[in-house]
Amino acid sequence: MVNQEILEGIRRAVYKGESLRDAMMSFYNSGYKKADIEEAARAFQAGQFQNRTQSHEIPNPIKNVNFLTQQIKSLAQDINKPQEQPKMVQKVSNYEKVKEGLSNKVWIIILSIILLLLLGGLIASFLFKQELIDFFTKIFGS
Repeated sequence: MVNQEILEGIRRAVYKGESLRDAMMSFYNSGYKKADIEEAARAFQAGQFQNRTQSHEIPNPIKNVNFLTQQIKSLAQDINKPQEQPKMVQKVSNYEKVKEGLSNKVWIIILSIILLLLLGGLIASFLFKQELIDFFTKIFGS
């Protein structure tokens, strides 16, 4: 029995302008079984054939069957070939890019030295609080 979900998906894709082959590949890549996709494609092609005959066109049935068979064989060969997925790398930031000038290690060393000096000054201000008060009182006078 034809999988109605696949049949409807193929019908919509083809009516939107996508080729039958691309629609079938899309379902295959989505994880559907190859046999189910081929069956739905045959049903879709048969439905198109019936719609054409109802619109008073008289197509050559042998030609349509041969065309359908060729398309399905071509698709079966394409499905069996391994697909290469395009490698897309999206850049989010430039963090990995090394800037010209000082390297990151040099900046870390400079900032570490400044941090140690500031911490030393803070500790000295607590230890020599009274001496600092006397010193600034002499300089600025009160």
